Amino acid sequence: MHQIAGGARAEVIKIEKPGVGDESRSHGPFPNDIPDSEKSGLFLFLNTNKLDITVNLETITGRNIFLKLIGEADIFVENNYPENLKKLGLDYTELQKINPRLIMASITPFGQTGPYKDYKAYDINSCASGGMSVGVGDPEREPLTMPLSQGSYQAGVAATIGILSALFAGRKAARDNK
Repeated sequence: MHQIAGGARAEVIKIEKPGVGDESRSHGPFPNDIPDSEKSGLFLFLNTNKLDITVNLETITGRNIFLKLIGEADIFVENNYPENLKKLGLDYTELQKINPRLIMASITPFGQTGPYKDYKAYDINSCASGGMSVGVGDPEREPLTMPLSQGSYQAGVAATIGILSALFAGRKAARDNK
């Protein structure tokens, strides 16, 4: 992270799977209502100013690119199912060997461990289990979800708080050890 004029700036590199990309690329609005994965209003809203690359972690070249990025990174945020990175040998235990100062956040619907870790979820599940659905809709009807995938966005906000806490704690520990 680089300090700029009293503020903070981060260089963010988004990694997408080749041929698949980020799901938000398929959601509008689009200019002139013409779908274009490079011009999705939602994708641009969520990813403006991020650097973007495609990497296939299942190839040697893709894995090497990823490991080089991890070696230079301060923070790694991922949203794979719990066993995906472990099967590739890229879980936190392995990544920390490459970069001991790496802060990693895994955002999954039901966590990395426990009886529900492998369950899939949609935004309505996240909103309901997180308590966000309580104030939405009519109590006499079925539960509703918040607009615009708020369950997912709020998970990102909570992860950011944890990531920044870890980052600042690490910096404080480094200062204290000097």
